[in-house]
This record gives sequence, C-alpha cells and structure tokens, in this order.
Amino acid sequence: MGTVSVWSLLLGQEPIHHFQHNQHIQALALAPGGAAVATASGFQVKVESPDDKGFWQTSGTFEIQKLVNFLNLVPDVTGRPVAVAAAEDIVYLLKAEDPGRILHSVYGQPVTCLDVAAHQTAFGIKTFGWLLNEPNQKASLG
Repeated sequence: MGTVSVWSLLLGQEPIHHFQHNQHIQALALAPGGAAVATASGFQVKVESPDDKGFWQTSGTFEIQKLVNFLNLVPDVTGRPVAVAAAEDIVYLLKAEDPGRILHSVYGQPVTCLDVAAHQTAFGIKTFGWLLNEPNQKASLG
C-alpha cells in the first residue's frame, strides 16, 4: 500500500492532507504553489487538490495502460489541475474534461525524461538512431 502526506512548509506540525493508494507509489508531482498533488500507483493516476474552502478532494482519477515513469502537474491552470504522465513509450495529457489524451506514442521508444510549462511539455525518448530521425520531442498542451 502507498501513503501520501502533504505538509505545509509554513505550518509543519502535521500533514495538511493524507491519502492512500492500494499499491506502492511510483511517481508523484506537486503543483507549483502547492495547490495540488498528483500520484501514480500501479495503473492509476490520482490528482488531489483543495476546494475553495481548503478541503482536499480527489480532482481526477485516471486509468493508464502502462506503469507511469514520470508525472508532472501543469502550472497556472485555472479550475481542475491538469497532469502530464509518461508511461513507458506513451505521454498522456490528463484532464477531467478530456481524460487520457495521448500526446506521443512510439512503440519501443521509451520516454526518458519529462517536464512541463504552462503551455508546453518537453520529453526525451530513447532512440536507436536508425528508427527515428528526430530524437527530441516537444508537444503543445493547447
């Protein structure tokens, strides 16, 4: 079982939020400003965030076909948090109104790193030279 505790660096006495998964957690992302946390456990990605009154709730739960290696939350999103997850050779855009949109998929070309900005994501993929001429990948989140 995997447990997540979110702490305030200003308060620091007790966790401000606590939740669990049924399996161990293989990836975690904290939103800039601490307004949300995303976790990957098994084939599930869960996003938790506080509401207008400060009560934490599950903002989204997504089922992924492969185990997530990298996970990021998109900064400066109004409304429900948006996550980007890399699971082996697939990069997903995870948002409540369009769950599991695939940004990138090349069979046998695993993602090796991932980062996001407000309107773009960048990721590296492992290539074998003769299979792909452009090893650098960048996708728009628009």
